[in-house]
Amino acid sequence: MSRKLAFVAIAFLLASAPTLAQINPFGNNPQRFADADRQLMYGAMIEVLESQEVGTTADWASTDGSFGGVAELTEVYSQDGMRCGELRHVFEDLVDGDAVRPDVSRIDVRGCEVPGEGWKFAF
Repeated sequence: MSRKLAFVAIAFLLASAPTLAQINPFGNNPQRFADADRQLMYGAMIEVLESQEVGTTADWASTDGSFGGVAELTEVYSQDGMRCGELRHVFEDLVDGDAVRPDVSRIDVRGCEVPGEGWKFAF
């Protein structure tokens, strides 16, 4: 019986994770993705989520101009009374042969606007 209870608890936590956590997929690579650049990326994501119009895009470029990305809103929904959306973010090399960009080329992100806390992301 306790094994079944543990399974249910784990399933609940996994199902809840997108709205409870903000996860950074770039934490293992801090020397290649500065906090300032991460904030620019988040700003683009928030811009498209705020629009609540599927197809809206926003660009950004790293502080040194070597890489950037485009966020595109792909879905709008509500969850537990919060405005939410799903977006796709594609990274771009802005300089040929750039070795600074993140190791991932595309991420799909879910975001919900938590009252009093702003937008929270789950990568």
